[in-house]
Amino acid sequence: MDGIRKHTKGLNYEFEFIFEDDGSTDDTYRKICTFAKDIRGISAIKLARDFGKESAIKAGLYFSKGDAAIVMDADLLHSPSLKRILINEWERGAEIVDGVKKTRQKEGMVKRIMGTLFNRILNVLTNMEFRLNRGQVRKLINQFLCFSGVGIIGTLAHYFTLIGLVEIVSLKAVLASVIGFIVGAMVNYFLNYYITFKSTKSHHEAIIKFFTVALIGLILNTLIMALATEVFALYYLLAQVISTGLVLLWNFTGNRLWTFWGEDHAQ
Repeated sequence: MDGIRKHTKGLNYEFEFIFEDDGSTDDTYRKICTFAKDIRGISAIKLARDFGKESAIKAGLYFSKGDAAIVMDADLLHSPSLKRILINEWERGAEIVDGVKKTRQKEGMVKRIMGTLFNRILNVLTNMEFRLNRGQVRKLINQFLCFSGVGIIGTLAHYFTLIGLVEIVSLKAVLASVIGFIVGAMVNYFLNYYITFKSTKSHHEAIIKFFTVALIGLILNTLIMALATEVFALYYLLAQVISTGLVLLWNFTGNRLWTFWGEDHAQ
């Protein structure tokens, strides 16, 4: 607080400071409440669980009373000294002022590739220029890995259901496979809803989009397999590996930018 107040001193504005406890398990909220009692203009928000950074920001903006709001990380990685610059740009008429790092720490090749790929896709789909910072790239990669892991679990659920229905219930393989596919798809949906994207959207809205993305993925898989095996004469297993990778990228991108878009961006 001393650092923050130091850089607001002398500015001809009245400030309020909103601290948020985004589902922490320590005594963060108690310390925030202590600040709020001792220092005028401080308020505290405690979220029921970790809804993600974007949802936390939305909550803070909702409860703010000022004409403008500055969003900062509590660890002061966003320097309080920059507040004057942000306010100056706002006073000059800018509705949104965004800070971008001039230099970035070293990143692995995978992070650079994933960040660049996601930027390109997002720019094409939205016709706007987006640049991801290091934290966003890390979150993107973690989400992609989680999405891939969920896909593996969904596939296992499909196969276990198939084998159980055929070997134990003596159901015909085709029908058992269809049921297994539905089970795997539902496992995929709920795990991605609650874990990968931590969604708060209604299931009615999200599930329709999720299975639309999956249907398009099925069509892409069919087209890629036909093209790879019939036109380019690739070995079918190699063709399937290529198709699986491309469809995985499609499913992740489609769900992140459409099915669960509001969770990380629109908010």
